[in-house]
Amino acid sequence: MPVDLPADIADALAHAGLRAASAEVLTLTPDPAMPRALYRVRLDCGRAVKARRFESEGEAARQQALRAVLPSAFAAVVARSGAVLIEEWIDGRSLADGAPGEATVRGAARLLAVMHATPELDGLPLPLSSSTARWRALSEATLDELAASGALDCAGAAAVRAVLASDDPGAAESGVVHLDFCGENMVIDGEGRLRLIDNEWARVDAFGHDLARTRYRWALDDEAWAWFRDAYLAAGGSSDAVAHQRFWFAVALCVSALFRARSSHSGVSRPLDRLRQLALETHAGGGHR
Repeated sequence: MPVDLPADIADALAHAGLRAASAEVLTLTPDPAMPRALYRVRLDCGRAVKARRFESEGEAARQQALRAVLPSAFAAVVARSGAVLIEEWIDGRSLADGAPGEATVRGAARLLAVMHATPELDGLPLPLSSSTARWRALSEATLDELAASGALDCAGAAAVRAVLASDDPGAAESGVVHLDFCGENMVIDGEGRLRLIDNEWARVDAFGHDLARTRYRWALDDEAWAWFRDAYLAAGGSSDAVAHQRFWFAVALCVSALFRARSSHSGVSRPLDRLRQLALETHAGGGHR
């Protein structure tokens, strides 16, 4: 493929002393308000790297600092120039292909626990204690919007609102989180190691939301999720996040439904279906496990 890269991507490669032989666009966000983009670049030495543009230089710098404290299982940052990160390219078998085995699921859970246990970031001791108020307010506003648009019936919205009220812990542990920790962002590399290949949403946030996002995004059956949850706790993961998982699952579904509805995303039916299921379970006296 011909080398046809935007100037900022080409400059970032040159700044890192790298020369592109070919390149392809992997993802490109057309929204000018969030100009993220991702390229796979084959270098003239034969190896490949990812070139990822963030929405700002500040966000790229934050990502670079955050990735530096993560273990080697997470794809490393090679260099940064402006809003562009040059990242390690990892070939391997995707965990999105088929159901992962118990050892793999437990290994992934331990990695998330290690991430959550990051003791500090830029001199800030972790974990922090943060209020759940903004998450509950956002979720309740989302339910109002979904009900007003007819995407979710009023009874269903009321049932999920009841979950938010009854299960809200009021405060939550926060630290370094992934926010997209799922099979499609993991591979088994050529040496048989589990690696995290896409970490672009990592930040400091609530552990409960991160764990719930994993439950929602990764299609694990109940047995596999029990493996994950137990291994996460055994590796020192947040017991607070697990104890209040029903609240955080409702939050994760609301956040996903809002994003997908507002962006006219074709996958909006999935979080809506899960919200309806949560509402039915609440009516029946059950709950998400």
